[in-house]
Amino acid sequence: MSPDSSTYRLNLPPENFTLVSGDELGAFVSRALNVAGLESGLSETLAGLLVGNDFRSAHSHGTWLAATYASDIGDGKLNGTPDVSVSQETPISLVVDGDGGPVSPGRSVIDFGNCAALASDQLLNRSKK
Repeated sequence: MSPDSSTYRLNLPPENFTLVSGDELGAFVSRALNVAGLESGLSETLAGLLVGNDFRSAHSHGTWLAATYASDIGDGKLNGTPDVSVSQETPISLVVDGDGGPVSPGRSVIDFGNCAALASDQLLNRSKK
């Protein structure tokens, strides 16, 4: 059975659309998240992740989620000012607590770069002892 061609339009632009650059879209999403209560650096990071997902055609993880994140931050379901910290460590791993910051509903730690930096700092400091 051959599927109808309209079934596979997810990654195709609609017939009528307004072209927006990734930079413009990212700036808009970042501002919207910031207005909702997500701190500035994290709103820029999350906007960059969402726009990047759109560019990779991973639309299910893209900018359409910004409205949900903004709503959840505004409602207090997600923490807009998370205090990311290391909660456990072993000689080869760290468990990072994202303090309820957004990645997707029910998850935490949006700023993977900061998490990697935090983990690197912890491992470097451990090796100096």
